[in-house]
Amino acid sequence: MLLAFHEIENPTLVKINYKARRNKNGNTAQSIFTEEHKELVKEGEEWMKDTSGSCMLVAALIAAVAFAAAFTVPGGNISDSHSSKNGTPVFLGKTSFTVFAVANAFAFFSSIT
Repeated sequence: MLLAFHEIENPTLVKINYKARRNKNGNTAQSIFTEEHKELVKEGEEWMKDTSGSCMLVAALIAAVAFAAAFTVPGGNISDSHSSKNGTPVFLGKTSFTVFAVANAFAFFSSIT
């Protein structure tokens, strides 16, 4: 909202000496603008609160899914107790697994920041 008023204050649109002028009620242009747009400010604040709440919910869901996916890797783990690779992911070393791991890490870290 204030940005809109700054556009009006542009010296090419309004002469500089007009900024300080007052109307017959003693109000400047900025005070009138602020008074006329109080409801818009309230609506903007309410919208911002609602949006931030929604974003927090989505971020929490993404973090939960990414955290769970880190422990339940695609393809599962090797479960041969006689193998030295016991417990390692089946697809370890494959490009698709690397893409999964990087994407999962990115999703997790971006959702918690």
